[in-house]
Amino acid sequence: MGPLIGIVATGVVLSVVYLFAHAAAQARGRAWRVAAKAAGLTDPVTSDVLGIETGLTGRSGLLRVALERYQRGRHEKGTRIVIDGLGHPSYEFALRREGVGSTIEKAFGEREIELGDREFDRRVYIHGSPRVIHAILDSETRGLVGELIDGHIPTGDSPEPLKARVAVSDGALRAEIPERAFSPGGRRLPGALLTLLTAARRLVLPDDLPSRLAENVRTDPLPAVRLANLLTLTREYPSYAVTREALRAALADADDEVRLRAAMVLGEDGYEVLRQIASSVDVADRRSARAVSALGSHLPREAAEGILHRALEAGRRATAAAAVQVLGRLGGDAVVGALAAALADDDDELVVTTAAALGATGSPAAEAPLMAALDRDGPTVWPAIAEALGRVGTAAAVAPLRTMASRFPFDLGLRRASRQAIAEIQSRLTGATPGQLALADGDAGQLSLAEENVQGRVSMAGEPEGDGRIEMPGEPLGEPKREEQDEEDEQEPPGSRPLPGRRSEAE
Repeated sequence: MGPLIGIVATGVVLSVVYLFAHAAAQARGRAWRVAAKAAGLTDPVTSDVLGIETGLTGRSGLLRVALERYQRGRHEKGTRIVIDGLGHPSYEFALRREGVGSTIEKAFGEREIELGDREFDRRVYIHGSPRVIHAILDSETRGLVGELIDGHIPTGDSPEPLKARVAVSDGALRAEIPERAFSPGGRRLPGALLTLLTAARRLVLPDDLPSRLAENVRTDPLPAVRLANLLTLTREYPSYAVTREALRAALADADDEVRLRAAMVLGEDGYEVLRQIASSVDVADRRSARAVSALGSHLPREAAEGILHRALEAGRRATAAAAVQVLGRLGGDAVVGALAAALADDDDELVVTTAAALGATGSPAAEAPLMAALDRDGPTVWPAIAEALGRVGTAAAVAPLRTMASRFPFDLGLRRASRQAIAEIQSRLTGATPGQLALADGDAGQLSLAEENVQGRVSMAGEPEGDGRIEMPGEPLGEPKREEQDEEDEQEPPGSRPLPGRRSEAE
């Protein structure tokens, strides 16, 4: 009897399990059919195994909808909804919830697309084609899809959303909705299906991507998103008429960065907006600086000088540096006064930029403010000043350059810049009349006296020679005062004394 009782008991248990599974399947199937009817699916078809319903398929316009049973692990069961037909090839459009997996992928170099919507970017991992993603994910779509990807499906029949796992990939929207115990299918399934279909329709690949991007540039409430759409539009469709129209419309955007980018792309049509941004002290300093640089030679000298003056007064050093560079490229005597004012600023970085600009002017008038700047306590700026003097300096700059280098004998960069500057001055004065600098016959880059015995000449060969002074015409040559000689002995680096057999000018 024992084995028979066991067999009967096993049969009873299996029968109960089957009856329960059959009842659950029937309930789930009814919930699927109710949801399909509520969503207006056409051509519904059910599938079953041994009388237990395993799925339902149908269509909603061009979208294909499938409801099927899924199971995760031993305890989670529910309904999976797959809405296919979004029109995206593989890897062109993918959305899923941020998590450990996406963090690992990004750590290994996987590139994520960011829309400029901080909240959406925080919640959703985005991958695919930028032009498709930016075109599709407008403000309204982000609001709906962001909730879904975050795991909440609004159903309309309760203030509490339905919990689920939702993702988009390979042209399909997928949602897994867990079932409560003894509640197969769930009464909230129809509302969930309607919400998912609404989202899926918004995710369908548009026929006209450029027009969608341009529309987002005009209408999205977030400046960063408008900018991202504008940049995508100009990068992907630069020659389209709709792109040009969007750029012109963006010139009136409320956001400075959007207006700046549009003006930079438009060229001549954007110059007026660039001038407004460049001149405004209400715009971020670096943004104004970019506007100045974008205008370049199209910025008149008077306008550039005005921008520089206001920037110096307001401490907007990025804008000031950009204006300085523009003036340096314009060149000529007329810009030297404005650049000299910038050279007096207490910011070393700006002084270095200004020194280079003064050198670029090619104006002899730039020598005086550059030599005056050598008096400032700032060895970090002296190489730049020396380099600029090498481009515009005269014989008058040689002694100050030597003095500057002798103050820091172990600063190789400073000594190199000083020597190079003197060599450049020398090269411009080759063949000069007596009293000017001339090339030594045997050593390129050296300075020597012309042959005539005329006062007011300079001698320099490799390292400094003699007393290192420049004698003015009419002043007697002779030995320097003892205290001056002692001071020079302390300053001159080793090896700067005349070599045996070489004569100095004093001799």
